[in-house]
Amino acid sequence: MSRTNSLFFLFFTAFFSFRAEAAPFFYKSASYDAVYEENLDSKTNTVESFTIFFKPTRQIYMTISPYEDRCKADAVVYNQRIYNGTVFPISWEKVTEKNFEDLIKASKAVWDWDLLLAQQNKTQTRIVLTVEQQIDEKLPDLKLADYKAMSESGKWVDISDGSEYNRALINSFGFVKWIADGFYRPATGRLMNLNDLVLKHFEEAPNNNWLIKETFKRNPYFGLDWIKNIGLKLNRLSIPDATVSEIEVKSIPFYGFTETAGIHTSALPFVLYWLAAKTPSKFYLISYSSSSPWSEDRTLLEHSKTAVAFPTIDYQGLLNVAYYENGVKIPIDQIEDRIKDANIFLIGVEISPLFHLPPVKNLSILYR
Repeated sequence: MSRTNSLFFLFFTAFFSFRAEAAPFFYKSASYDAVYEENLDSKTNTVESFTIFFKPTRQIYMTISPYEDRCKADAVVYNQRIYNGTVFPISWEKVTEKNFEDLIKASKAVWDWDLLLAQQNKTQTRIVLTVEQQIDEKLPDLKLADYKAMSESGKWVDISDGSEYNRALINSFGFVKWIADGFYRPATGRLMNLNDLVLKHFEEAPNNNWLIKETFKRNPYFGLDWIKNIGLKLNRLSIPDATVSEIEVKSIPFYGFTETAGIHTSALPFVLYWLAAKTPSKFYLISYSSSSPWSEDRTLLEHSKTAVAFPTIDYQGLLNVAYYENGVKIPIDQIEDRIKDANIFLIGVEISPLFHLPPVKNLSILYR
């Protein structure tokens, strides 16, 4: 072998050895053009920290500043500060070289870069797009009305008494069931029975507490029970012994959770991003709860609205959500303003490519 060929061989081997070692960890990090913004000290006009945007959005970023002979950093994902003051084993001088991969190396033991640099799951995205297109095509055929849903026989009925209607009358509960039936019927050949969806998952209140007993008479957990029952039916298509506790979304790092309310609405974009990154094969049934008047000095937590969300992470690593509520598709950035001060409870369901919505009959005009 000639000297030239030997040098080429050594270069070729070294290059691909480096790429083979780096690729599993850096997640094609060359596609992330990290933008460093300098934060200057007002007195000395020197750089006291960097704000680094490593995805093409200002919703996901980190800040880093010197700390003794090392550095400390924060990370924010969709308005949630998930890391605060983490110390990195890297010098400030090294940080000022602005090599983003140096920061990943320094923090890989303490930060979840699978979350921060999550990328598109193409299979999930294709399935969601197919589902989304079907739903969008039929939205104009739905009319909103209280406590209406499609029965097991395919007729539109009142949930409370079973009385029938000849038009596609639907509310947020019936709307979620209609979408869920799009997965259920192709797998079973039938629609869900409404009686199965009103089963309660909370024990009756004790007799010696008047207020709690009166609370249960108002059935404040109807919406929560509704999505739990739908979630059980769908999950048991593949896992026959699935339980409620297994399908509830409550183990979300960085954020609190309560058994009756879930999490605050303000965290929804972050939670959907986290779920899309960690469990890309699922979509989510959502119940909203908020305080409603009970008396002059008391309020009652009530689950009065439900929704469906299909989160994905696109090719740029950004959150996309097909989000449906009350017969309407809502942009994710409008949800917090629409819901205001509320809480959300999520049920996870494995998404299936077998999806076909029940037909909506006898209606050609959109009513709102």
